[in-house]
Parts: sequence; structure tokens; C-alpha cells
Amino acid sequence: MEVIHTFWPKVIDRVDDLRQVVKGHVLPKILPEKALAGLVARSEENKGTALLVNILFSVQLFVVLFIFLILSYTLNHIFLSLAAIEDDAPASYTPVVDKDIEERKEVADETHVPRPEPITSSLRSMYRHLCSIEGKRSLLRGLGCAIAYRLAFIAIAGIFSFIPFMRFGILTLLVTPLLVVQLATAWTHIIISAPSKKPFWRRMPPFLLTFRATALPTVAYYIAGALLEKLPSLIEAQFGETDVRGFLLGLVIYWVLALFVMIPSSAVLTRIEASLLPEEEETIIPLDRALTLHKVEGKEYMSMVDAWKSMSCATWIKLYKLYVKTTAVSILFFVIVGLVALIEFIIVTLVTGH
Repeated sequence: MEVIHTFWPKVIDRVDDLRQVVKGHVLPKILPEKALAGLVARSEENKGTALLVNILFSVQLFVVLFIFLILSYTLNHIFLSLAAIEDDAPASYTPVVDKDIEERKEVADETHVPRPEPITSSLRSMYRHLCSIEGKRSLLRGLGCAIAYRLAFIAIAGIFSFIPFMRFGILTLLVTPLLVVQLATAWTHIIISAPSKKPFWRRMPPFLLTFRATALPTVAYYIAGALLEKLPSLIEAQFGETDVRGFLLGLVIYWVLALFVMIPSSAVLTRIEASLLPEEEETIIPLDRALTLHKVEGKEYMSMVDAWKSMSCATWIKLYKLYVKTTAVSILFFVIVGLVALIEFIIVTLVTGH
């Protein structure tokens, strides 16, 4: 919802700008003057049609944003979380699937099948694996807990805004996430574990244990997010809005922070949360064996240092490749939407003259 609130006015402004470009520059080049004169003459007669078209376009835009948010959730949360905790190359693995689906499979398919590569090595294999568990709804696993987490975060941050010494963003940024670590950890557990009939609030680990395990990596993760959001804009502002050097430098800083600060902090936090998964819970992918070593050593959870050191080079490569792929899919989505929108504008302008 924050994305819609932030970018919706900008989207509307760009829509009006694009309409003016189409009318003022594109159509005069592809249509003769008489055809354009006819369009102008019909413009007053088609005000009702233009209004209907604008309404339909607004609805379509909302649908596109909704699809993008769902796509972003699946790619950036589910896929990346699974990639951060999967074993590099399990010798064999029997996936957790829905009972009804399992009954329809051949006996040969129920045996352990060697996997030369991890499930999270490609988007296609992850998609197929998730769909084999609960169908398409597996692509949104943990969404209810994610919504509860966001609402709790916003509510707590709103309460802090009424406290004088908490009005400064840095205090709210550091304190609020620590109060919802149970929900964040339960969210990760739901994503990586087999389907359960328990509601998410019954799958939350004890607060004190979760706080001790995830407090430091949670703060590191949110500081990384704040740097990623604010620092490139501050650098760009120093050069001025029209200076290309500021834009390029801000873009470089953004990607450096994303690749070398944001992704590592997210992966470490996810692994620590996964280490708190109860022993009776079964994961939907082969769990990295390093995430359970702390239990053998008599520890309650994996430390931040252990979470970092236990990530192999193959895991890092796999994670970065996946990040590049998910980013490419998101960009491709917007390119397709932009092309469709341009074609629609041309058609609408030809029909209504607006």
C-alpha cells in the first residue's frame, strides 16, 4: 500500500504527459491533417466515451499494480528466502507435496530422486516445485502473516509518532522492527516449511528467544534498507536534479548498496530466522545443514557470525543470480505494460480525439 500511495500521483502525472505527447508529437507524424481535423471535430461529441475510457484505464492501472505487488511478493520474498536457506547440492530429496497430488503420482515418482542442482537454482524449478505443493496458492504462501506483519509495523510506528522523542525516524526505524520480530520469523517459517493447519499466530516462536536471535540482524537489515532508500537521493540532490553526474553516481551507489549490503543482510537475517524453526516442522526444500548445527552444539539459535560464515560461495552465487533474474522479470513486466499502455493511448486518441 505504501508503494501505491507514493507512486500513484506520479503515475497519473506521467499518464497525462504521455497523452499530450501522443496528441502533440506522435499522431501528427502518422496521420494527415484532414484526419486530425476530424478527430478534433469529434472530440466534443465523445466526452462520454472519453470519461468511460479514463475510468476503464484507471481500473486497469490498479489491476496492473496489484499484479505487480503479487509478482514482487513471490519473487522477492518467497524465492529469495528459499534460496538463502537451501542446501547447496543435496544428494537426494523427496519434496513435500499435497496428499491428493501425491496419490495421483506414479509409484516411481515417490522414491528419492537425485538432484544435481538445488531447487532454487532457477526460477522455473522453484515455480514448479511450489506449484507441486499446494498448486498456485503456494506462490503466495505466508501472505496472511506478511499482511499482519505490515499492519503491526505501521500501527506501532504510528503510535511512536505521538511520542516526542520517538518522532525522529531513526528511533522508530530501530525500535519498531524489534517489536514485531515474532511475526517476521513466523512469516519466514511459513514460507520455508510444509503446509500447516495452524494459524500464523500459533506459529510464532517465543518473543525473548526470537528477540535474542534476531535483534542485531534485524537492526542491520533495516539500517541497510534506510541507506538504500535515502543515500542515493541525497547524493543526487547534491548535484542538482538536472545534473546527469548526480543521477549516475546515485545509481551506482544504489546498486552497490543493494548488492553488497542489502542482499547479504537479508540473507543473514533469513538464515537466523530459519534456525529457529521447530524440529518437528518439515521444510519444503532441503535445509542447509549448517542451520541445524547449533542444536547439536546445545545452542538456542544460529549467531549472526555463523549465519554469515556458513554461506558457501555456491550459495552466494546462486543468490545473486536469482536476484538478477527477479529484477529482470520485474523490468520486463513494466516494459510490456508500458508498450501496451502506449498502444492503448494511440487507439483511444484515434477513437475519441482526446
